[in-house]
Amino acid sequence: MKSFFTAIFLHVMFFSIMSISHLAAEEYYKPVADAYVRGGENADVNHGAEELLRVRGSNSEDNRRKVYMKFDLTEFSFADVGYATLWLTVDRAVGGGNIDRADFYTVSDDSWEESEITWNNAPAPERFLFSVNFQRQISTNEDIVYELDVSEYIAEEVADDKIVTIYMYDDSLADTDTRIFSRETVNPPELEIGIPYSVKANSIKTPDNVALIQNYPNPFNASTLITYTIPKREMVCIDVYSILGRKIKSLVNGIEPAGTRVVKWDGKDDNNMNMPTGIYLARLQFEDTVKTIKLLLSK
Repeated sequence: MKSFFTAIFLHVMFFSIMSISHLAAEEYYKPVADAYVRGGENADVNHGAEELLRVRGSNSEDNRRKVYMKFDLTEFSFADVGYATLWLTVDRAVGGGNIDRADFYTVSDDSWEESEITWNNAPAPERFLFSVNFQRQISTNEDIVYELDVSEYIAEEVADDKIVTIYMYDDSLADTDTRIFSRETVNPPELEIGIPYSVKANSIKTPDNVALIQNYPNPFNASTLITYTIPKREMVCIDVYSILGRKIKSLVNGIEPAGTRVVKWDGKDDNNMNMPTGIYLARLQFEDTVKTIKLLLSK
């Protein structure tokens, strides 16, 4: 088994990691506006166009802060959303406890402007989405990236007006303070939307052959997408192996319809443990056909 995978590795080493399907599996959006607002004596102050977005809970309204992020998805031309991920890079989380919390909401009005929003005129929260605990983080030299699932909310907005506001607030009395990089920085918030290939049916014919297309991104840090095609409804197995041939993760194991599909690997094994930096192999088996590609995980 090891000699088989070593041969595969030597072969794929010559395959350019930039050889990626021209069919995009996802689209990325940065905020068109983001800002934080502060209560009390700062209720009329605008905090747009700053480098850090701050969400803070406090027993004093003067010190409370809440964050608004607006995304314009009007260029998103597909009717369906496969998944949606909000990526946030935290510069610091310096509250009094070990955990800084933030509650995420929808809002009632998306018409706010970054240069005008204040505590007094900010739109009200509409529907609670979820809570996130941010790890206490004093040093500014160790940014932490958070991957948040917003699929259901984004799917609703894509079906509606495609203007999305995400609101962050900590309503606790604890002295928390989470600082997130804004759109004015090199680490802005980012909304990733996965596009199901089924929505592109008009432009994609049933494939004649089995294909395992080079993953994207590659190298990758948090997750990567693997595209594959099969010519008929049949059993498909896609597994991730170490370069020495040890099975790491089962990604697909079942009967799939004919067509082109996308599967995501989050860099973890079947026990949900993070895998270290290195070279891994994705192996597709369909009937007697086996396809393999190289995955470059970089932590």
